[in-house]
Amino acid sequence: MKGGIITSIDELNLEEITFENMRWQYGTLLSHSVGKRSEKKTYYTHCVKTSLGVITESVWYQLAELMVQRTHEEELFHHLLQFESETPHNSCFDFKKLKHYALELYIDRIFDHPGWVGFISFNRKYRPEYIKDMEFIQIKSDCCGAIGEVTEEQIHPAGAPCPRCGRFAPFTRISG
Repeated sequence: MKGGIITSIDELNLEEITFENMRWQYGTLLSHSVGKRSEKKTYYTHCVKTSLGVITESVWYQLAELMVQRTHEEELFHHLLQFESETPHNSCFDFKKLKHYALELYIDRIFDHPGWVGFISFNRKYRPEYIKDMEFIQIKSDCCGAIGEVTEEQIHPAGAPCPRCGRFAPFTRISG
């Protein structure tokens, strides 16, 4: 451990790694300076604070990929990556950044959270058995006039996600 930062996957007991203790609490940026005065160069290390400690981002992403393999959820992860790649607001990401984003969502188990905007569409497409007994609220969005379904957790005083554009907007409850 270099300065209290986990810089290698070998520094961890992999048997003790769980989704909970890997959760990304916040990101950190550490600077390292080398040299003096006009010859000084500064380098930065991106890290992640978790309950395991502070881990360099590259090691955190290695751990996340290891969790995908360890849980035998490669197919689920690839579905999440595919789903996120089809989301319009992610179209500006290059593949590496998109994969990292999907790994963050995967570790958070986003597909299990009814408050996630993509909860219904993702689970209908890739895990229909997960939501087969759930009831959803049918709404008509004021922004696009689109009719669709949301979960109770997606509804807030300011509105709900529009079924067509995803924007948070006022709505009319149709049923549920």
